[in-house]
Amino acid sequence: ANGKLPWESATTSPTEMRWPPSQEAGGNPVNVTMYLTDLKNFDESHETIAVYALINIEWEDLRWWDASYQRVEKACKNRTGGCSEYDYEKGEEWAAEAVLSAVFGQTAASFFESTNGFGSSLSFVMAGNVWTPIPQHLLLKTTDNPLGKTEFDPLIRIVDAKNGIMEATWVDRAETEFDVTLEYEYFPFDNQLLDLCLPFDYFADPTFRTWKGVDTRAGTPLELENVSVRWNFASRLSELASQRFVTELERKGFEVTSIQSIKHDDSAIGSSICLEITVVRRITILILRFFFPLFSLLFIPFAGFFIPIEQVMPRVATGFISFLSLQVFRTMAYSLIPKQSSSLLWMDVTMFSVTVIMFASVLENVLAQAMRANISSISARFVDNLSRVTFPMIGLCLLVVLFIMGAMNVDNTFTMVVRLSILTFWLVSFAVAVILCIRRLPATLMKTLVRRISSTDFRYMNSIPLDPMELKIVFKTIDTDRSGNITADEVLKSFAFHGLSFAKEEDEANFKSRLRSMFELHGTGTNNRLDLNAFCHHFGAIFRFYSLEEEEEMELIEEEKAAIRQTLRMRQSLRVRESVRESRVSHDVSHASSHDSHESQVGRVSRQDSRKSEALSSTGGVLL
Repeated sequence: ANGKLPWESATTSPTEMRWPPSQEAGGNPVNVTMYLTDLKNFDESHETIAVYALINIEWEDLRWWDASYQRVEKACKNRTGGCSEYDYEKGEEWAAEAVLSAVFGQTAASFFESTNGFGSSLSFVMAGNVWTPIPQHLLLKTTDNPLGKTEFDPLIRIVDAKNGIMEATWVDRAETEFDVTLEYEYFPFDNQLLDLCLPFDYFADPTFRTWKGVDTRAGTPLELENVSVRWNFASRLSELASQRFVTELERKGFEVTSIQSIKHDDSAIGSSICLEITVVRRITILILRFFFPLFSLLFIPFAGFFIPIEQVMPRVATGFISFLSLQVFRTMAYSLIPKQSSSLLWMDVTMFSVTVIMFASVLENVLAQAMRANISSISARFVDNLSRVTFPMIGLCLLVVLFIMGAMNVDNTFTMVVRLSILTFWLVSFAVAVILCIRRLPATLMKTLVRRISSTDFRYMNSIPLDPMELKIVFKTIDTDRSGNITADEVLKSFAFHGLSFAKEEDEANFKSRLRSMFELHGTGTNNRLDLNAFCHHFGAIFRFYSLEEEEEMELIEEEKAAIRQTLRMRQSLRVRESVRESRVSHDVSHASSHDSHESQVGRVSRQDSRKSEALSSTGGVLL
């Protein structure tokens, strides 16, 4: 009637379109295709990655076709005599055209608007947008959809009206952002798992499908290069990502090890289809920019151990300034970590170990100076010699262990325990070695002194070979009865106990004779004893000795020295006498000139002065 087909005016039973076709859990199969064509940005601090991706989601919704075809069937039932086969064919064509004209390839906003109008014409209940399995963050971000994270509005269409096949497609003309979860416990040895996931709701059952399943569906195969604007060719790791995408990710400082699709059954409320990308951070550039300067700074204070202990300021500078510079590296180290963390990091263990070693090098200088001032120079040199070996060894050992355990991603707590164990063992061993050195110091000093006395060079030493603190220790070692005084016999007995020996018996006899004579010369009391002050004052003279031939040579040398000194004294006396004579002659000449100038005025006085001058001259001649 009125030129219309009978089913155009027919009505259908109401259907709630905001619900999925099947309201059972996972009752709606969904095919998902996602290919990564390029990388826009990887923001580690905000844990997001923006990519260019080719995405296709396909699902089945027969309600549009069923509703349209129901109108055909209802009209045929109400028609007298029903419909012929030809009428049914026309009815199917009309139903398909109606569906395709309403649900065609268009943006999401247009799709929901047209389906709302078309659903209302089919007597559907349109209390909101029609249900689709499209994740909310794959739609444009609007006030109605604040979760949107894409800049490309998908194209949604119905592909096969009779079978109810619908699809949504995202072309890689704009970026799509994904949230990722990153862990930095083992930075910079971290292996990151980037899950680029498409979450689906409770009713969807997503399955990943390759592009081949898409381009052959409609009988018109399309290559990726013909659909994508950024795809160059498949990467060597996976066909799911282009080589351009892999290259851009490597430029960010990562090495891509694998790319695969995986389905996550997140919970009872839904599941996800993800592209799982495994990347490993490249540490080479960090070694050049950070770790090499840091470890160089670690070894700088060790140079102070080779500076003589008397040069206090250079030793302090090498250790203390390096320790202050470490604070700059600490700030730089934690700025390298993209995200702050309250858990124990590998970087925490590293900076703690470096700080302990550098602080220990500062304390070593303090310890060496304190031992030099309060114990002995030999003990201070022992600390320096021990530090020259142990500090570089422990530093190198800790660095090797640190890098090995970091590369193996060993638990940081266990790594810290291992580092603390190594540092504790080293510090305790160092302390034990220093304590043993102090306890053995008297014997060491005696052996050192015995070694020097036994050498030929010691015979002519005019300076004290030991400092006052060491002499005090030697004195107490010899003074076994703690009387505060020592005798020559006590000295000889103590030296014999510590291994004093001579190559020649003559040297031994001369040494003992010299020792006893010096005690007789400087000692006090009946036994010629020396107290600590006298021992320290006459130490060099007490132990210096000569052989018989050397005594004769030394006597000749002393006689020659005495003769030279006598000659010098005589020459000095003659120079003094000559100076006196010249002074008197000059005085006489001056006096005579004065008398001559006054002769014309006072004759008698002049003659008297003249006679006095002659008398004085004669007396001066006698004196000369």
